[in-house]
Amino acid sequence: MKQKIKTILISIIVFAVFIFINSCKKSAPTEPQNSSSGTQNPVGGTTNIGTISYTTDNSREKSVQLDTTAVDISTTDADGIKWDLNIPKQDIGSNVTISMTPIQNVKSDSVYNITTGVVFQPDGFTFTNPATLTVTIPQSSQKYAFYIFSQDGKSVEFASFSGSGGVYNIPVTHFSGTAAGVPSSLDKLCAI
Repeated sequence: MKQKIKTILISIIVFAVFIFINSCKKSAPTEPQNSSSGTQNPVGGTTNIGTISYTTDNSREKSVQLDTTAVDISTTDADGIKWDLNIPKQDIGSNVTISMTPIQNVKSDSVYNITTGVVFQPDGFTFTNPATLTVTIPQSSQKYAFYIFSQDGKSVEFASFSGSGGVYNIPVTHFSGTAAGVPSSLDKLCAI
């Protein structure tokens, strides 16, 4: 009888581990893979990890006129996170007004804990020289992950970033949205 119970328990544990591993593979991909065979998403990559909905915090929107000289645009969201976009000299035909607006009331259908971000206007604007978005998170001992998303919310992807200790740099080649979040426990377990 003891042997039968032991066999059943081991079978249950093996089954649970199998289910967990498969849920990680489906819900929590690692870095997006550059693949020419994938479906192109609106934000430019091939790995869509979910959707996002949000409202904009228009009271914190900042805008600036972009011409052929370098410019900076900066805003701070309701959580005290500073978003600073440094745009190097561009080769554009005429001046364009650009804006950066924090997002709030973020909801996502993915397993990633996306909590905040910014959207850029004009949507889809492409840089001749990549810009750098520096995100400064005050007094945080947590590690953040970053994502890019289409402004309609139908595509969310991992963003390349560098940094630690509350200061992160994200390359920006075109305007869509950039979001941040603290990876959930499932993300951490799936990354093992």
